[in-house]
Amino acid sequence: MAEETEHSEVEANWKDIVGGITGKTRSSSAKRNKRAKKNAEEESGEGEEETGDLQEKINATFSPTNLRELVSMPANIMLSTTGHQHWLLSSEEKDVMAEGASSVAKTFIRTDPKWATLCIALLNIGMVYGYRIKKEYDLRREEVSEEVKS
Repeated sequence: MAEETEHSEVEANWKDIVGGITGKTRSSSAKRNKRAKKNAEEESGEGEEETGDLQEKINATFSPTNLRELVSMPANIMLSTTGHQHWLLSSEEKDVMAEGASSVAKTFIRTDPKWATLCIALLNIGMVYGYRIKKEYDLRREEVSEEVKS
């Protein structure tokens, strides 16, 4: 019996995922089953535990410590690009920006997780390619200066 329940839960989750991709909604019986399961969890207190665990994970992921380097990334890129020392951020400036970014991220993930996920993905891509673009820019600048000298 437990296997059958687990299988139907997996099937219902799969239908949610596929339905979200294709734009099709779940059948009314599947919606009723989901509501019944949610009600049972609320009565047993299981849903509250999961919510608490999720909140802990969100808090850990978007802690100011984890966001400190992320918020200083634009200044670091400008420092490496220009070499001007006014782009060097103090520890206090990084901490203040990280606290603010942490609050915004935690609020954003609760209200609209799809956009928060997209932002995280784009920032990660930017961090990976940003360094390489900078190195490419430096190499090309060196090539041009060598051609001018020749």
